[in-house]
Amino acid sequence: MDRIISEHFRYKIVLLAFMLLVGIHGCSAKKNTESALDRTVESLRSELSVIIERTVLLSASLEDAFHGASSFIVGVDKSAFIEDDQGRFYQIDKDKDLAVVASGYVPLDESVKRVIYLTEAVDPELISSVENLGSVVQSWFIGKESICRIYPAINIVEAVPPGTDVTDYAFYNLAAPDSNPDRKPLWVENPYVDPAGRGWMISALSPVYQGGEFRGVAGLDVAVEKLLGRHIPSEDKSRVIVVDSRGIAVWSGAEASRLFGIPELRDHKYFEAIYKDTYRSEDYSILKSRKRRARALARSIMHEGKKELKLTYPDEKYEVQARRIPELGWTVIEVKKD
Repeated sequence: MDRIISEHFRYKIVLLAFMLLVGIHGCSAKKNTESALDRTVESLRSELSVIIERTVLLSASLEDAFHGASSFIVGVDKSAFIEDDQGRFYQIDKDKDLAVVASGYVPLDESVKRVIYLTEAVDPELISSVENLGSVVQSWFIGKESICRIYPAINIVEAVPPGTDVTDYAFYNLAAPDSNPDRKPLWVENPYVDPAGRGWMISALSPVYQGGEFRGVAGLDVAVEKLLGRHIPSEDKSRVIVVDSRGIAVWSGAEASRLFGIPELRDHKYFEAIYKDTYRSEDYSILKSRKRRARALARSIMHEGKKELKLTYPDEKYEVQARRIPELGWTVIEVKKD
């Protein structure tokens, strides 16, 4: 009996050693098959996760400010605010580079001023969100009273005319209860052009509640050029194109643009064209490329989810890799000479 137990024990040791060996080999094989593009996308997604978490933190700080308003408001310097004859109530703090405004769309009274005062409590969060996150260029809160607090400061006197409904923006409505009953943080996936001239932008949003009452939306604005530039290796940038869920390029290098038959986006002339209203998104869609083979390749990527492909022209052959960024609905595509 002892010999049988001993043999059985020895068998289990051998089996365990074999499983460990296979496991180690399998992990090693998986690591070896992971491409540079996989690592780039993983790094990108990691930063997106940090940004969305920071947005949730900002909305949580705002919720705390609403709950603790009475104790905080006592220390606010109310003489620093301006009430103009057109119904606006605002402050531009040049020392902090922060601005806040109540537009007057909701008639100004003490309850509106109270929200202006109490949201000053989150100024440190607004500042640190921009200063500590390399791709974030703006942080803000829009309150249901048509209030906007923003860092870095903008010229709110010019940017917010009297009586403007500050909440009448897609960003605000995307996170509001009708569109977001689950109160989840979310991304504005389709990039938009920054009026301040910083190119394509996306935004992370998180709703703010006081108990069961919706109070507004916290947001962080991310510069696409900064975001992608931080993660795509410089030696690969010419060969990479990034498209949104519609197949429209949001970022592209020279070589990738040429192969897909679209203009290069990383060109200031492109942004100038947008500001002059001559921009047509179809011109930058890989699904509507002037090149038939590129269109077919794009359909395989966008509609069939293909990840490893070939792009062949009479005198050129390329290996193509495509990887999704599910948080944004984007696809990162890299082309390499075969």
